[in-house]
Amino acid sequence: MILLLSVTSAAQSQGSKPDRYFEGILSYTYHLLDADGNNLPFPIEEDLEYRDENHILNRVIKGESIRMIGNQEIYLDSEMNEAYQIDHDGKSITKILKSKPEPINPIEFRKMGESTVLNYLCDIYRIQYIHEMRYMKSFFEIKPDTVTCTFYIARNLKAPNQKKFAELQGNNNGKIIDGRFPGITLKVIREHTDGQKMIIEIQSIEKREMNDFIKLPPYAFKD
Repeated sequence: MILLLSVTSAAQSQGSKPDRYFEGILSYTYHLLDADGNNLPFPIEEDLEYRDENHILNRVIKGESIRMIGNQEIYLDSEMNEAYQIDHDGKSITKILKSKPEPINPIEFRKMGESTVLNYLCDIYRIQYIHEMRYMKSFFEIKPDTVTCTFYIARNLKAPNQKKFAELQGNNNGKIIDGRFPGITLKVIREHTDGQKMIIEIQSIEKREMNDFIKLPPYAFKD
């Protein structure tokens, strides 16, 4: 069983020397808004991301998805090039079949400036691209989704193996996208063609050695 840790905010001087890579725990919140700025239901409200150099463990800690899928985690291993779904209720592990990564060919990609999030200096990037996945605007009308994203990337929180992690998730992770950013994402604003907006934002950062906190538990593997 992966232990949940108490996560606390960590402040960092903007002029301090960056670590070789970030290792620790990140807490994010998720908010989905309609075109008028009203809150819409979304299955994930808050999650934890445990990271070291070669692994990511993701666990939802608040949201409807907990009721829907139970006590589960997603484990990514860039060394073994594998992704797993851990089911703590059923005490089982399922290997996630690799999907073809979605190619992201930006219509626009540019740096917009910088800002500070939780005392970490971030570079701000804007990227716009056509999402290969399509949305159904009405029952008979399906159109491609043009996605415009604004990323706040921490300058001094380096994240190795981003492209490999993106491939393991099929480029479906809104924080990693296709692995083009070398640092930890602290905020994403993702705008869709229909006016909907997803905001993913860091709530707390804890630097610490992961050691045995990121590993597969001794459960049976399922086909």
